[in-house]
Amino acid sequence: MPSSLFAAEFEWTDAVSNALRSLVRIEVSRSASGPSIAPHRHGSGFVISPDGLVVTNAHVVSGAQVIQLSFPDGQTFSARLIDAQPLVDLALLQIEGARSPLPALQLAEADYASPGRPVAALGSPMSYPFSVSSGIISGFDRHYSDQNAIFLLQHDAALNPGNSGGPLIGPNGKVIGVNTATPAETQYDIGIGLAVPSSVVAPYVERVLREGRYEYGALGLRVRKLGASAPNTESGRQTGGLTVEQVFGNSAAAEGRILAGDVILKVDGQPLTEPVQLARILWTKRPGEQLALTVQRTGDILTQNLALQSSVVLAAMQPELVQTIQKVRDDTPAAPDFGLTLIDVPVRETARVIAVAVVAENSPAQLAGLGRGDVVLQINGMPLRDAESAAAILAQAPERATLLVARRGSEQQYITLNRDPDASITDGSFGAVY
Repeated sequence: MPSSLFAAEFEWTDAVSNALRSLVRIEVSRSASGPSIAPHRHGSGFVISPDGLVVTNAHVVSGAQVIQLSFPDGQTFSARLIDAQPLVDLALLQIEGARSPLPALQLAEADYASPGRPVAALGSPMSYPFSVSSGIISGFDRHYSDQNAIFLLQHDAALNPGNSGGPLIGPNGKVIGVNTATPAETQYDIGIGLAVPSSVVAPYVERVLREGRYEYGALGLRVRKLGASAPNTESGRQTGGLTVEQVFGNSAAAEGRILAGDVILKVDGQPLTEPVQLARILWTKRPGEQLALTVQRTGDILTQNLALQSSVVLAAMQPELVQTIQKVRDDTPAAPDFGLTLIDVPVRETARVIAVAVVAENSPAQLAGLGRGDVVLQINGMPLRDAESAAAILAQAPERATLLVARRGSEQQYITLNRDPDASITDGSFGAVY
């Protein structure tokens, strides 16, 4: 075998060995004491600075009350969450109590990741901690969901549950991306892995370190792609754009007089055909910046100017939410309607949310995946005043109820509950919230 191949092999093994020293296995739980309000889970991450900063996925640490990190050498530490952004599925942690300097990885230059380049994925899949798989860069500009504001790298290094948040490295040991998902259609490896590119990770980390968090401009509405069956595609009307399904009260969109049923055709003159385009625009904007939305409303084309509000992440409310919910006795009876009890939870001096406090065993609510700490935003498309009015709406629902829920205080999605438990489903076909 030519000596150059031996050299290449040595370079790879050396790079992987060094990178493994910076890899961490992340274990999270929802409660520091008392009954947990959600299952324990784990993921991966990696150290990016000698003083103990760790990058991982936002979905790995979403709603976590306790974060424990372990290194391949057996050391374990607690960590605190500095910032998490579901819109790009990135989070930044700080290790507590570790002696500096810690071994840290460097982010690769954006131009490294070209098709065919070799890569290695490091992480702790399932019950196999500190594992390595290899492959090549397969493609670019991959889209995972409308809740993501970025396009992802595609590679074929094996990813399985637990790999989330781990680094994707090149032969020089630098981080090309942060592994985040396999295609939504599958849970386990099928030869298609997706990673947040380092070109997104670097500015995210820099802004969080400079400003304490990554805050971007938000509209306060929910949209979906305008389909062929939508009412606004009748003859003579625009067929592109995003349909506004809901405008939240006191939001930038409400102040800018955007209405449910409007079709957003352009933002600052840029045509929109996919929700991810809107997400990418907002991710780069600051609160207070102005946007011009060109909308179609009952056949008329209007331009509405509005000032963006600050992005609101319900996960920031989670500590107060958990403390209040834990005061609810475990033997509190669940409401007969669909098997859940809702309570009003104050989260700030002038705000409150309606949260799930109790879920009955084997009920439609439990079988649909609802759990303590989930925040209910709407029922059957109706805004909610308080937990009492929410319970009344559920009681009046004949066979089913569709809930807009912030799962464990973060990602928003629809869940349809049926009085027949076997029919309860999570509906992923609804619009994305920006």
